[in-house]
Amino acid sequence: MFGLRMHVTTNSIHPNLEENDDSDVVKLDMNKVAENVKLLQKSLVVKVFGKGIPLSLYSIELRHRWDKFGKFHITSLGLECILCSFHSPQIMEEVLSGGPWYVGGHITGMDK
Repeated sequence: MFGLRMHVTTNSIHPNLEENDDSDVVKLDMNKVAENVKLLQKSLVVKVFGKGIPLSLYSIELRHRWDKFGKFHITSLGLECILCSFHSPQIMEEVLSGGPWYVGGHITGMDK
């Protein structure tokens, strides 16, 4: 992320893993995987490039700036990153192309 891309794609997940009796295998609920893929298709990972900016400030400033795009959900990811989930991929694209965006005077980085 932000220079280092690490992805898990759904085509690398094998649905037949449930048949495996190996206790070291993580069994995925493919319905949940599909739900998460749909959610992430309309979400952005946002990082504010500044030290010690609290989530409450992210939330207030981004909600104020992005109010014209409608409601969205914010989830803290740790490491000063948040996930912003929108109602549609089109709204997400509008936010992405409408920048640059700032929080507390610091520029934000965004990634799909």
